[in-house]
Amino acid sequence: MTENHEPFIAVWLDSNNAIPCHESFHRKPQLSSIININIKFSDSDECLDYMKTIQTENIFFITSGSLGENIVPIIYHLPQLLYIYIYCSNKVKHEEWANNENYAAKIRGVFIDIDLLLAKINDDVKLELKNMLPLNIFQKYDDFKLKEMTIKDLSSQSAQFMWFQLLINTLIQGVYTQDAKDDMFHECVQQYDKNEIELQTIIDFYNNYTLEQAISWYTRNCFLYRLLNKAFRIQNIDFIYKFRFFIKDLYDQIKDIWLNQNKNSSFIKVYRGQFMRHDELEKLKEYIGQLISINAFFSTTLLSSVAIDFTGNGSQRPDYESVFFEINVDCTSTSKSFANIQNHSFIKDENEILFCVGTVFRIISVEDYDNVWHVILQTSNDENIELKELLEHFSKTVVEEKPTLFALADLLLEMGEYDKAQHFAQLFINELESAGQQQYISTVQSTIGLLDCHKGNYQKALKIFETALIMALQEDRSELLLDDLNASQHNLGIIYNNIAIIYSHIEKYSEAMTFLNKAINLIDNNHIHIATIWCNIAMVYCRTCEYQAALAYCEKSMTLEHRELPRKHPILASTHIIMGMIHHEMGHYDDALKCYEKASEIHRNALASDHPFEAIAQANIGMIYIDKGDFQSAIEITNRALTAFAKLENHPTLAVMYSNLGLAYLRCNNYSMAEENFEKALQIELVSLPEDHLSIAASYNNLGAVYFDEDNYNMALENYNKALEIQLRCFPTKLNHDIALSYNNIGSAYFRLEQYSLALEDFERALTIMKKCLPVDHFDFSLIYNNMGLIYAANEEHMKALDNYNKALDIIK
Repeated sequence: MTENHEPFIAVWLDSNNAIPCHESFHRKPQLSSIININIKFSDSDECLDYMKTIQTENIFFITSGSLGENIVPIIYHLPQLLYIYIYCSNKVKHEEWANNENYAAKIRGVFIDIDLLLAKINDDVKLELKNMLPLNIFQKYDDFKLKEMTIKDLSSQSAQFMWFQLLINTLIQGVYTQDAKDDMFHECVQQYDKNEIELQTIIDFYNNYTLEQAISWYTRNCFLYRLLNKAFRIQNIDFIYKFRFFIKDLYDQIKDIWLNQNKNSSFIKVYRGQFMRHDELEKLKEYIGQLISINAFFSTTLLSSVAIDFTGNGSQRPDYESVFFEINVDCTSTSKSFANIQNHSFIKDENEILFCVGTVFRIISVEDYDNVWHVILQTSNDENIELKELLEHFSKTVVEEKPTLFALADLLLEMGEYDKAQHFAQLFINELESAGQQQYISTVQSTIGLLDCHKGNYQKALKIFETALIMALQEDRSELLLDDLNASQHNLGIIYNNIAIIYSHIEKYSEAMTFLNKAINLIDNNHIHIATIWCNIAMVYCRTCEYQAALAYCEKSMTLEHRELPRKHPILASTHIIMGMIHHEMGHYDDALKCYEKASEIHRNALASDHPFEAIAQANIGMIYIDKGDFQSAIEITNRALTAFAKLENHPTLAVMYSNLGLAYLRCNNYSMAEENFEKALQIELVSLPEDHLSIAASYNNLGAVYFDEDNYNMALENYNKALEIQLRCFPTKLNHDIALSYNNIGSAYFRLEQYSLALEDFERALTIMKKCLPVDHFDFSLIYNNMGLIYAANEEHMKALDNYNKALDIIK
């Protein structure tokens, strides 16, 4: 079945003999004209199972009296169940149980006349469309299950507001052809392919719609209003994009009317009446004084009497509260267009004022007056200054500079919505190929490669980057103007940088540095992209234990970023993470923690709470807690990071998180949980990484540690040696901190097996390497000196043992 993009679904339960079959059959088209998707069941269990699967639609449930008497007590509490209708032949009998106070609030009536039933459903649908459009309190994603969201608390969720606003602004600024209208038409036909009444309306729209009719069509009770507003509510950008030409027309018509109407007005008062769920009203009461955004086109009226008629005067309690909104509009300061659409609306008698998507209000008060809640709102431009800077930055560098599809892909990439970004990037490539504009494809291919990189598909990303590089090198630059030539060289530099990122991820650091040096020669030293290249150079130096050089490049990058970027730009967070990793490797745990926390602060302000970058920052903080001995905090933080990152299945970073979790459990002596998480990490790495990747070596080391603590020293040695073999293949010079730790691990196992001479040899190898690649005060020196002291003590060389113990103490102090 086609995915339902309408907000409602009708479920009809009736046994084959409860209602005349011919009657329900012939009336189905009439019901379809009210609610497009309606499904009939004769079995109560099947019906119940189906209703439990519904997540983003509200259910209008129609049942026969006999079946309803049994199933209503079971289903009435379902949050997705909006209304219940009893259709039967014995009204008096079934009204008795239908009036039960436990579920009577959802029962809209007992009907013996199908025309009255359909009329009631039609009235309720109209009322719910009015109620549900703008006023659902924003909710975060819960276990990645989609929640509907329209009112957004900007004080804590302003980042999501900003990104959605950027996406809508991108659509509004687009230039569209007949293809956009065709795209919308085909989608709508697909949605209503079995609804003849609505199909006729869609065909009418396609054949007769003009730009001047956008408001009229939007205010009709038809497919357009329903589909578009549900898409806004659940922020389905793929589906919203299908309506791009109409959204632009509607926005432009409102803006044109607004510019003409508000020349002489400075202040107006508008109203809105509706039902509201009790929990949603509680959120409004909780957020008095705060900012909210209406995440859809928002309908109000100049007539308070019209708004009051829609409140219902408390008639739907306890499930719904009656709410009367009084909205004070400062025409001189609001940044969003709004207009009196009375002369343009399909409904002429409501004196309607329509606000554009993303209008911001402050909640002034929420008071109860005679069964109706009176909510006063005030239009506001008091948005977060730092996020306003960020919005303006992305508007200038992405929305205004790039074609619509490419801009959408870039924004979704920044949002961590990698699959959606890839979808729009591929659409743009298809568009470029159709237009014969091959010279721009390499740039978009590079973006697709970066998306695969973020998803952990390193080999696939490398192939895409190499293809993009070939295309970029084959471009004919002989006739390019200077600006175009510079742009072409810049694009080539970005591709080189992206290839270097992949080589760094798969631990081919020499190749990574080669491509980074090529990139540096093609990017202007004052362009922000050069800071990204410097950061990647810092990362390579960190991985090869050249920490001072790594710090220098990272600081250089951060200086340029602070000069050129808004204070809360995600790039700054990435640089803080790299700086933190360098300090972490150097054993400067407090400095590393400060860097990770700065990154997390930027993420909280600029990105969604479940963004993969924030999960990485939290995982790094968890690792610091492990190194500082706070294992319970490490477990809690790492589990949160895993939950946020889990949507990127088999990503190598997931393996890192499982490894961190395993280490924390190991330090808590919970060996079974430690082994379980280390095995999870290893399985992901064997699937997603080259066979000689150092992360695989780390997992073998971790499993060896579990066996070691369980006194299974031979199994520990087997895993430690597997780790060392990989590390030596990666670093033939042996100058690597991890190799030193592996020698230390092997030495410790030999010590427990009382093979002291072999143990001492490995401890000395570890010490020699660490002296060449670590600062002299690194904590790990204390481990080696202490272990060597144990060997000398076991061999009764007490002075040598004492000397090593003192060296260990000096470092710890």
